[in-house]
Amino acid sequence: MAVCTATHWLFNFVIARSVPYMVSNIGLAQFPWISAIKLADTFLDRYGTYFVFASFITLSIPFVYFCVPETKGLSLEEIETLFGGESAAESDAVLEEAKSASSMHIERSDV
Repeated sequence: MAVCTATHWLFNFVIARSVPYMVSNIGLAQFPWISAIKLADTFLDRYGTYFVFASFITLSIPFVYFCVPETKGLSLEEIETLFGGESAAESDAVLEEAKSASSMHIERSDV
C-alpha cells in the first residue's frame, strides 16, 4: 500500500511540474497548415494541452469497455479467479466451493 501511495504522489508531482511547460509550449506552432483557420488558431493555442489529455481519456474509453471485465456482484474469490490469481483447475474448484458454501446453512443444536 505504501508503494502505491508513493507512486501516486510521485506522478502527481511530475504532472504538476510539467503542465505549466506544456501549456506554454503545446499549440499550433507545430501545425502550420491549421493556422490558416483563425478561430482554431486562437482556441487551440490556448487549450492545446487540455486536448492532449482529453485525447488520452477518449482513447481509454474503448480499452476500458472491451478489456476490463465487470466485477459487479462477484465475490472476492470470483474476482481473484477472473483476474488470474490461480490456475484454471484451482479456480473452478474455488468457484464451486464458494457457491456451495454460500448455499449451505449450518445450524447449531447445542446452543
